[in-house]
Amino acid sequence: MYWHIHHDVLAEFAVEPIEERIAFIKAKKPEAEIETRLRLMRPIQHKLSSPDFKEISEAARACRDARAATKEARQKRHTTQGGFDLYREAYELANLASSHYQGYKNALRHPEYPLYKELEALHKLECPNCPWDEDTIFPTKVSP
Repeated sequence: MYWHIHHDVLAEFAVEPIEERIAFIKAKKPEAEIETRLRLMRPIQHKLSSPDFKEISEAARACRDARAATKEARQKRHTTQGGFDLYREAYELANLASSHYQGYKNALRHPEYPLYKELEALHKLECPNCPWDEDTIFPTKVSP
């Protein structure tokens, strides 16, 4: 699990290699945001004790594995007999796994969710001076 893989999510599992996210940030995000995004995106150091953590972890792992299988099948879809059918099957499984994990990811955004409360406490410990305002790492201040 990582802090701030996306600017508007406190914590989530990396369902793709984190290096891909880093490359995407460097290539596609505004120059003024890159340093902040990369500095704040880091692994959670402490173990989480919430009973929901194991279930979410398993859903993220299934999503990650399904995405990897889809990537592999995509490369073979035109080179092997039945390759396209295998790709379509892998793609559908990846969508199901991703949808299942997305439900947990959405739950992690709600302050009343027990794991969110635990993450909030850890965040204060592991990310001192973080600009996170419960919505984004790029809060805008409005002058009175």
